[in-house]
Amino acid sequence: MMKVNHIDLNNGLTVDEVVLQAEDSPELIQTTKASNGAPVIRRRAVSYEQAYPNEEGLVRVNGSINPFAVIGRVDGLEQIIVQALDMPYSTPKLFKKFAEGYLKARLSPTAWNGQGIGLADYEFGEKGGLTLAARKTGYFDFMWSNLAMDIHLRQFDPAFGEEETLRDYETQNGKIKHPRDSVMANRVGIAYMVLLNNGRELLLVKKGKGLAIAGGTLCLPGSTPEWDEDTANAIRNDVAKELSDELTLSQPEYDTGKAWFVRDLANGQPAFFVTVNVNPKRNFEDIAEACLASPEARKEHTRLYKVPLAGMQRTVEAINALSSLRQYNVHHSTPAAVSFLIT
Repeated sequence: MMKVNHIDLNNGLTVDEVVLQAEDSPELIQTTKASNGAPVIRRRAVSYEQAYPNEEGLVRVNGSINPFAVIGRVDGLEQIIVQALDMPYSTPKLFKKFAEGYLKARLSPTAWNGQGIGLADYEFGEKGGLTLAARKTGYFDFMWSNLAMDIHLRQFDPAFGEEETLRDYETQNGKIKHPRDSVMANRVGIAYMVLLNNGRELLLVKKGKGLAIAGGTLCLPGSTPEWDEDTANAIRNDVAKELSDELTLSQPEYDTGKAWFVRDLANGQPAFFVTVNVNPKRNFEDIAEACLASPEARKEHTRLYKVPLAGMQRTVEAINALSSLRQYNVHHSTPAAVSFLIT
């Protein structure tokens, strides 16, 4: 029988928790240790406010910069069209040696080079639609570029300066470069703001520790669309697939609403997000019970949470209190999403 834990956060707010999969112990996520036991790889700390003083649309959460920049918004997923380019992404010659060395140090023998949507360009139309120019991009391309933005390049290619990183090549005039000028793979992902109880509560998940994207963190449900022959509808197709697989929601058990197109300025997990409102017609307990019986859902998430939306400051405080209590890292996209819903 499913058990719902009611967690009092001592600030007047209560969070509901359902455990889908037992964990041996909570774990703070460390991203610098190579999976094959290689030495720790040096990574440069970044101040986003200093790195991008001229960046437009930076998200602020309770007065502090969050490493997300809002590019624009559409009223529905039907306004997003993906156009496939003929040429897939390829590693620029300047970074080939770094890419090869970094991947050799980081990849496990079972790593899978799944093919997804890499963003080459985007454009908002006069009537509010969004067109994404996409190219087939492997996960390994994404791994050596976006996920390694702040790795010291010289560790794997002595031709680079001592402190140089990919971020140095991706920054121009106090802004991060547009994808049409970028050397990186720039994978596109989707984040789901699942609104419960008529928009008064938000569903969060604890991701499984072994997942490549946001593994082990407290975050929104999300996905990275695979390359699809039906490219034009790739975003809508992936939303339908992932909501079914990860949250057992099938059409017409939910409606989708507004979607924000945002850029991750941190280390690109993924580099660009379509963050969409999802309004299920089932309640939290029903969704959680179905997820508990779903091997696919339990493979992705170890716990589900229902968090009250009670103003920006109190909601973020509640999420941080929950992460401290359970010793989870909060993925940096989560407070940004709360700001979309409340401001």
